[in-house]
Amino acid sequence: MTNYKDLAESELLDCLCFFCDIVEHASHSDASFINDLAIKFMEIGQAFSDNEDIMQTVIYGMGVFGYYLTKEQFASYLSPTVALIKNFIN
Repeated sequence: MTNYKDLAESELLDCLCFFCDIVEHASHSDASFINDLAIKFMEIGQAFSDNEDIMQTVIYGMGVFGYYLTKEQFASYLSPTVALIKNFIN
């Protein structure tokens, strides 16, 4: 299995966009799946905080996940997501 750190930037962006599209257009009813993705997106966001394209996609993804999860399900991601957004804006 390939580690996301071994992917080229374009490959990582393609993967992030793919999973955003899946949640947005197909599997948004599976909270466990979205939760697993949110954990990975946060990890990638922290690892690539200096990469604008990846950060923009991670933040978009977290917004999509927040839209499809309940408030309770997204609550643990709210503060870290806001921190990512603030860091990105600065």
